[in-house]
Amino acid sequence: MRAQILSVESPFGSASANPGSQLDMKAELHAMTSAVTAATLFTHSVPQPVPRQMLRDIDYVVRMLMARTLLPAPLLKLPTPGNRAYERAITDLHAAPAEIITTRRRAGVDQGDRLSALIAEQDEDRGGLSDLEISDQVITFFVAGTETTATALARALGLLDAHPDIAEQQRAEVDSVLAGRPDRRNGRSVRRTGHSRHRVSDAGACASSPCPGPVRPTVPAGLPV
Repeated sequence: MRAQILSVESPFGSASANPGSQLDMKAELHAMTSAVTAATLFTHSVPQPVPRQMLRDIDYVVRMLMARTLLPAPLLKLPTPGNRAYERAITDLHAAPAEIITTRRRAGVDQGDRLSALIAEQDEDRGGLSDLEISDQVITFFVAGTETTATALARALGLLDAHPDIAEQQRAEVDSVLAGRPDRRNGRSVRRTGHSRHRVSDAGACASSPCPGPVRPTVPAGLPV
């Protein structure tokens, strides 16, 4: 698989042009991380509406899973609007990568992305991965690359907002390394932002562990059953 430098458009352009404007950080960060993850998985061979729909399906499935864990098993099998919507989201979530995999296999071209690597993967005992196995891998990568990364970034931004002195140190470090230029050297500039990387890493660890912070309700209000 050949190495590529992938770039995506930042979702914060309008905010930087209008200081003081408010953003829905959950939506903005998910849009950014889903674009990066989709570019890693599929390069730019997949239309943007596809990963966006996958993101919506994943978001719905994850939210519903939280509620469904508290429901008795027999209720999960009833043809209620909530159950039907959940099953439809699961079906749509698997249909998107399945179509992409079929198209990519038919083309037989190495795009230099993660999907091409999965298709080319060979096992001595049973050969290559099946379409279903590749689809499951794609969904796993997409969830991890989108949800986990967005959560870590949101946590890091929240911590920086609560500690303006540290936020200023981070801003100065990034400005010093990039000097106003985008990083187009395959991420080498990122490796020079030691403090920033450590802050995001710490925030990511905190987001996935019981760190002090606001407690959210177990089941979000308003979820259809």
